[in-house]
Amino acid sequence: MSFITLVRHGQANSASRDEAGYDKLSPLGWEQGRWLGGYFRQAGERFARVYTGTLRRHVETAEAIAADCATAPMRDERLNELTYFHMAQMLEEQHAIAMPADREAFVRHLPVLFAHWRDEPDRGRARDLRGLRDPAPARCWKRSPQARAARWW
Repeated sequence: MSFITLVRHGQANSASRDEAGYDKLSPLGWEQGRWLGGYFRQAGERFARVYTGTLRRHVETAEAIAADCATAPMRDERLNELTYFHMAQMLEEQHAIAMPADREAFVRHLPVLFAHWRDEPDRGRARDLRGLRDPAPARCWKRSPQARAARWW
């Protein structure tokens, strides 16, 4: 019988204030990947294929795990997650809700950001799903000049 094992990336650089700085594993994230890889090896897990997103934290997690696999990990951008910082910048520009400055503020901010994303009219047109962008403009999640190239999901 075949199994699918899903792994989320290890801890990213949560002290960062931008997407590029966030998109890498912290020392703990690397250790988490090595721990999971050790568990997989100890359990005798062998994988037919490994897929990762194209974000650096995804690739680094796969490297840290170093799964026993017949082929090299395959990168697929459809597995990439949202770009939080771009969305938070747009939320600040459009609704004057400031970017969080610390962990506690982030914990409060994230559900607010998701609620705006969920509840805004035409939100589906403002997202980039699996690389396919709907050409219709979004009314509320307007794209600022800095965020025009932002990926939504």
